Amino acid sequence: MSSGYRFISLFLENPETTAAAISGSVTESLAHPRKLKLVLPYLMKALIVGFLLAKFVNPAIAEKLKLSQKETLAISFITGFAGLKIINIGEKAIDKELERRIYIAKNALQSITTDSSKTGDDS
Repeated sequence: MSSGYRFISLFLENPETTAAAISGSVTESLAHPRKLKLVLPYLMKALIVGFLLAKFVNPAIAEKLKLSQKETLAISFITGFAGLKIINIGEKAIDKELERRIYIAKNALQSITTDSSKTGDDS
C-alpha cells in the first residue's frame, strides 16, 4: 500500500472512488490542453472538482443505483471527466455574460461623457 493511498484514506472512507474521480478530471484537463500558464490552475481545479464529486456526488449515485464497487469506480471516473467539462461550460457562459455587461456599461458611460462634454462646450 503506497503512502499516498494511506494519506488519502485518512480523509476519505473510499479512496478508490476519489482517485477515480480525480483521474477523470485530470484526464479531461490533459485531453483538452490549455496555454502553458493556465495548466497549473486548471489542474488544481481538476483536483478540487474530482475530490468534491467523490466526497458528495458519487456516493449518493452509487447508493441510489445500488452499484457494485467496480461500477462505482467507473461512474466516479465519468463524473470527474464530465464535472470538469460542465464547469468549463459554465465559466464560458459567465465570461460571455460579463463581457456583454461590461460592453453595455462602457457604452452607457461613453454616452454620458459625450453628452456632458457637449453641454460643457455650449456654456
